[in-house]
Amino acid sequence: MNRAARAKCFSAFAALSACSAAYHTAGALGMLTGSESPWWRHTIFVAIGVTGIWYFLRRPIALLPLFILLTVQQFGSHGARALRWWMRDQRVDVISIFTLTALSVALVLLVLDARDRSVRNR
Repeated sequence: MNRAARAKCFSAFAALSACSAAYHTAGALGMLTGSESPWWRHTIFVAIGVTGIWYFLRRPIALLPLFILLTVQQFGSHGARALRWWMRDQRVDVISIFTLTALSVALVLLVLDARDRSVRNR
């Protein structure tokens, strides 16, 4: 994938981060029916979503380990929820599947971007 295409992907991920922040804002305000998360957890993910907008547009290499940790945490959280919903109710958790897929693709692109930028800086 060339740099221009990758830049468009990162802009799309920034937009998805904005959507995530908006979703979690609704959760923090108690506007989501059936939310399993408390308001304070939604508030944390509002901050993460807003930070994600900046991160995807700037992509500082030093923050890549934090994104890896976020991705692992989300696999634990969303992955467990998706599995629980499926095992208990045979219900598909579309939000979790989308979140985990998007984070996985973003992580691969961020690693490739960091590799390419570090090679260019040599």
